[in-house]
Amino acid sequence: NRLETAKSAIVLGMVDMGMSLQPEPSFHESSELIYTLYREGYVEQAKTLMNQLEGIPTHERSQSSLELCFIAAEMLYDQGDFAQAAQLFESIYATDPSHSLARFAAASCFLEETRTSLDHRQERQVIGSNLYFQIDEYLTNITLALQIIQSTSWHTVWTPAQRRNHPAADRRRYVH
Repeated sequence: NRLETAKSAIVLGMVDMGMSLQPEPSFHESSELIYTLYREGYVEQAKTLMNQLEGIPTHERSQSSLELCFIAAEMLYDQGDFAQAAQLFESIYATDPSHSLARFAAASCFLEETRTSLDHRQERQVIGSNLYFQIDEYLTNITLALQIIQSTSWHTVWTPAQRRNHPAADRRRYVH
């Protein structure tokens, strides 16, 4: 089976070879390849292949469709497009109400949007004013809520081996 061989090649780090085995993948094959690329840390390659699809199956109940939507939403979240990511996460749990990770992810999106909005509002306030301190308190609570949500591990956590497959700009985020 060419698809399984292509996926094995990706896992072994031979992405170009794996992709050459599926030059014109069907939607199902593309979904499998995107999943494999993403799980191995080849985020940019997964994003490129996803952009070639004619759409993301936001209302299909199959496991592969839900996984594809989740990956797309995670990518949007990582790009800072929290509104779009939230819509995808919401479509996942609307389709599958038991998908708790999508609920946590959507909540994280909404909190991130609120935090961004409050940060901008606080920048326009006089330091030391009552409104400045009130916004600061809200931001503290949002940060605590985000920490709680992150503890659910809704987002993919990359191993060092997977991070090596990220583009150089993304790898810098993980250096402390």
